[in-house]
Amino acid sequence: MRESIIFRNYLRLLRAGCFGSEETVEPMSAWKWGQLVELSALHHTTALVYDGCLRCSDQFFMQMPQRHLSQMEQATSTQEQMYDALCQAALSIHERLSLNQCRPILTGDLSYAANYALPAHCHVSQTEFFFPFETQGKKADDWADYSADNVDYEDKHTMHYDWQGYRMVHRHKLFMLSNKLTGHGFQSLLEEELRESRTFYVQVGGQSIETLPPTLTLFHLLFTMSHNMLSHVTTMNDLIHVGVLLRSTGDRVDFVKIQSWIERLKLTRMTQLIGQLLIELLGFEKDELPFASFEKPVDTRRMKQEIMVPAPSTGRDMSFSQAGGSIFVHAGNRSAMMWHARRSLKFMKYYPSESIANFFSSFARSITNIEE
Repeated sequence: MRESIIFRNYLRLLRAGCFGSEETVEPMSAWKWGQLVELSALHHTTALVYDGCLRCSDQFFMQMPQRHLSQMEQATSTQEQMYDALCQAALSIHERLSLNQCRPILTGDLSYAANYALPAHCHVSQTEFFFPFETQGKKADDWADYSADNVDYEDKHTMHYDWQGYRMVHRHKLFMLSNKLTGHGFQSLLEEELRESRTFYVQVGGQSIETLPPTLTLFHLLFTMSHNMLSHVTTMNDLIHVGVLLRSTGDRVDFVKIQSWIERLKLTRMTQLIGQLLIELLGFEKDELPFASFEKPVDTRRMKQEIMVPAPSTGRDMSFSQAGGSIFVHAGNRSAMMWHARRSLKFMKYYPSESIANFFSSFARSITNIEE
């Protein structure tokens, strides 16, 4: 699928907003500018694109209609307010958990936001804390179970709840692989790495909070993006997080360790795909991506099409039921099952073991309505 002028200008403004790069905007009609604004909203990158608009405002062809520019300005202001409120909620949780000696380690979007030039312009959907030690993690869960609202356990390693109107997450496993055989040993290795690393902090709402060291953060991002590509869709946010971290704290990353972890998990082809997307979409050079191998060519057309035309995620949850006294199990969403199967096959050549395990894991989780 050929890149449209809308998508090309979207990427230019995104790069200008994220990295302050010099970009040349192509002329577009008012309707196409409106489509660009919608695309930025779909990818939750409106604030970053708005920053790019301001940076490129003196260009002759940067003629976005005022109504669209005002729309982006308002969306950016709303995001900044939400970010400030979320930071205060996260600090409130962090204080309580720290007083209980739980050692909460900030992960996820809020920790990635600290690497951005304007942290409030990074899209943050929830606050995540990782607990490397079982006893401390259980203590944190017990506190949230008693004090928070809408407590929900996604699985035995992940707890969700609401605090001051914002979604919070407790994680007891940093890396959740569908392939359990690989996952257990690797989880132990990385948690040992965390214990032996120097404590690293980021600024959130004017206060220092412990987060993962840069090497673990980058690998966690690469791993998370790989899994998101297997399970859901390719998103610009995941890619931007990787790019911003590389440009802001890449000098603190131990790429030799990351390459050894990539080889151990057989993520070489997936990280090559991510690296190629960074080059083609965010303007990176190969020498900025020492974690990626570029020995074999990789086709990014499907991934770019997915980003250019984001598909709705609704209808992708597989569900099964057992009607009446029937001994047969019926698929409640056959299109979702076919979507997961096609996606697993698409990534088979990039990540064979996890692609197969991920499909069957999704299949197993979906059999929830069957009578015993």
